[in-house]
Amino acid sequence: MLVLAPTGRDAANTERLLTRAGFAVHLSQDAPGLCAEVARGAGAVLLTEEALTRDTDGVLPAMLLRQPAWSDLPFIVLTAGGPDSPGALHATQTLGNVILLERPVRVSTCVVAARTALRARERQYQTRALLAELRDADRRKDEFLAMLAHELRNPLAPLRNAADLLKLLAFSRDELQGVEDVVDRQVTALTRLVDDLLDVSRITRGKIELRRERISVAELLARAVELSQPLLDSRSHQLQVNVPAQELWLDGDLTRLTQVLANLLNNAAKYTPEGGHVRLTVGREGGEAVVRVADTGVGIP
Repeated sequence: MLVLAPTGRDAANTERLLTRAGFAVHLSQDAPGLCAEVARGAGAVLLTEEALTRDTDGVLPAMLLRQPAWSDLPFIVLTAGGPDSPGALHATQTLGNVILLERPVRVSTCVVAARTALRARERQYQTRALLAELRDADRRKDEFLAMLAHELRNPLAPLRNAADLLKLLAFSRDELQGVEDVVDRQVTALTRLVDDLLDVSRITRGKIELRRERISVAELLARAVELSQPLLDSRSHQLQVNVPAQELWLDGDLTRLTQVLANLLNNAAKYTPEGGHVRLTVGREGGEAVVRVADTGVGIP
């Protein structure tokens, strides 16, 4: 509870009475000081109509105009002439959210008004928290949809290459089987991504489903290279893949890990001058499989 009052007996009495009633009270001697305290956080403001009249520079109204959309700071104004007095009318027109109390006022009446104002202010802070949650959910959704749009493009290049090969109609059954495998894998990946797109409600709750299974690191690398190979070829890059002789296994989501690794390879391809070198290395370090992508591009500072 902020109180705008000059120093003296009235200010001290007001602070003592409100503190005794259980309120945390801060006294401000002038409007600029009060505004500084409001910026740090305030539940309500208690002032007299005379104190408002002394604000000749309009500091309080200017401060209220800068309030965020959720905020409507409550004021308790002690008036000498009742609700129809010029001072009371000035307070309601200037401050907006006003409780008028005609002097002399009983202490109990002032306490009830203060508690009412603080309850209203608490609901405003709850609204602020809800708005923050909604903004965060909307941001997560936007980030996910942007990522998903990016991921949806990755399987298209292998599919386009496979379609071009099918047009040639001049390869063996083994070659045809390889093309069919490419189409099958990429269609499966696209289906998974479309499933994600259709279930946006999970995104607003910050929940992304991981379908964990025992996967081969070699298969993971092969799928990532398959996604990135068209871009690497289009820029005439040489790709070197270094894998250990011993097979490595992971407990993870094959689709998600493929997306991660393919994005690393795609970035290496994009930001390396044509005819560059990209190296993909995997090894075991302790209980982890560590994958590194290096290139001859500009790098990251």
